[in-house]
Formats: sequence, C-alpha cells, structure tokens
Amino acid sequence: MALPFQFYSYTLANVNKMVGGMAHGQMKNRTIGVTAMLGLGYLSVKAKTPDYVWEEMDWRDRFARSYDASGVTALYSDLFYTSMHTSLALGGPNITNGYLNPKYPQGPSIADAATGLAGAGPSITYDIAMGAAEFASGEYGEGAKNVFRNLPFTRMWFWKDEMNQMTRAWSQ
Repeated sequence: MALPFQFYSYTLANVNKMVGGMAHGQMKNRTIGVTAMLGLGYLSVKAKTPDYVWEEMDWRDRFARSYDASGVTALYSDLFYTSMHTSLALGGPNITNGYLNPKYPQGPSIADAATGLAGAGPSITYDIAMGAAEFASGEYGEGAKNVFRNLPFTRMWFWKDEMNQMTRAWSQ
C-alpha cells in the first residue's frame, strides 16, 4: 500500500514543517517566507529544465512549475499536475483548456495513466521493461538507450552530458 507514496515523504514533511509552521505563526515574516519558497522553487525548476525547454516555456508555465516546486501548497499542486497528466494519458482534454501546459508531453496511453498513479517504482519498472522489449525486438540502440537512461546515477549533473552523448551514439 505504500508504493504510490514512496516519494511523497518530502511533500508530507514540507506540509508539516514549512506550511504548518507558517500557518501557526512560527515564521516571523510570512511574505518573505513565501517569497523565499517561490524563489527557491524557481531556481530548482530552472536548474532541472533543459535550456531548449526553458526558452519555450510561457511565463504562466514557469510560474506554475515554480509554485509546484516551491512546496507552498505541495500536495495540491502535485495532485493538479497528476490529474492533468492522467487526463491526457486517458485521451481526455487538458484540464486548464491550454492555459497551462503539462510538465512533459503526454500522449494517450493506459499504461502511462496507470504507472503515473501507481508511483515511481512501477513507472521506472515499466520504462526499463519497455526498453528491454525494444532491445529484444531488434531496436538495439533505442532499447539500450531507454534502459541505460533509467539506471541509477546516470542522470547526475556532472556527467549527464556524457551519458546523453553515449546513449545518442547507441541509438544511431
């Protein structure tokens, strides 16, 4: 039963410590606290987002993603984006009518909808299994790339570019 919640520990701790402290008056200046949280959320999203994606993002998407990463309403903003991706994965509409874009491109896929709701463990297992299936069906480069990119530590910031170059070479 804990599988879907394995990465919600930060979210739940944030609600308890940061947002709860703000609501109970432990934070001396709420305006500065919320501003700092939004600023750190912005920096986090900027650091994690590739430059070509960042340049294409609208200001509304940048703010919404920063708000989501800030943890001001941690559980609610995560539920919002999960609902948006699940709706798109099930073939439904963008729940904001295009006002905000999803975090990543999502096409119709029952498997993506199920693994998105099930959590990170089933999702990465599905991604590695799909890579292995591609490899077994003769798409060696693409299958190896998908398996390798999902292994632990391959997306570390200090060698991410080298790993991407290597997997691009495999897929050609």
